[in-house]
Amino acid sequence: MQVRSIAGSEVLLVEDEPLIAIDVAHALEREGAVVHFARDLEPALRMADYPSLSAGIVDLRLAAGSAEIVCEKLAQRGVPFIFYTGALPELPLRFAGAPLILKPAAAPIIIGALRYALSAEPLDIVAPLEADRDPVSAIRDGEERIQRVHALIARLDALGSDTRRGSTPARLHLHSG
Repeated sequence: MQVRSIAGSEVLLVEDEPLIAIDVAHALEREGAVVHFARDLEPALRMADYPSLSAGIVDLRLAAGSAEIVCEKLAQRGVPFIFYTGALPELPLRFAGAPLILKPAAAPIIIGALRYALSAEPLDIVAPLEADRDPVSAIRDGEERIQRVHALIARLDALGSDTRRGSTPARLHLHSG
């Protein structure tokens, strides 16, 4: 599977800090994306309905409250999104497949996470929980999914996305849900 380019994508950016929003928007625009910016929930909810929307970058904690409802709307429409937030939130299990980037993060990390979210593979990798599953086959499937994640990260790395772990507080949440 190929990692999708950001060029030509329309991205909803939900961020209440103007300087952070400007930095992220410029990084996305340099990659060829069209950015729809919302500081508050009301415009974010309106923009989440844009038919041409490709993806979202959402700060879960806005000054006016949680942006979880925006994520819910995007998820219902099948629009992938990433979380870009300043504090590690308790994410609802239904959003566990969405990448989580902790602020501050460099533009290549945000771009890498967005490329990951835009590729079709993450939805195939994140498997639903099955209560009556044989533990041995569940472990085998889990190992296969981990190998697929490693292959996807290698492809993102080859595209120039920063996929390093370490001093940068970025990570991809890949839990079953």
